[in-house]
Amino acid sequence: MRFGNKAFRTWLERVTSNADQMLEGMVPVKEAIPEIKVYLIESFGSLERIDYGTGHELNFVVFLFCLLKLGVYKPDDAKAVINRVF
Repeated sequence: MRFGNKAFRTWLERVTSNADQMLEGMVPVKEAIPEIKVYLIESFGSLERIDYGTGHELNFVVFLFCLLKLGVYKPDDAKAVINRVF
């Protein structure tokens, strides 16, 4: 048994089941959603281990990079994105 809060599993299951809907309103290239959805979901932690670590943080950074490459925000917005997110 891990030390994490078991309610996290319910929350992450909801994130997973709603990820497509969340991304559809944000991502202009719909074909990219299946790939970037993985980075988004993995950035919140491990469902099995109920933990969070640097690998999960890296997934979120890659998710933000994907959004940049898809044109959701521009390079000039990077400073504002970093300041708002982190």
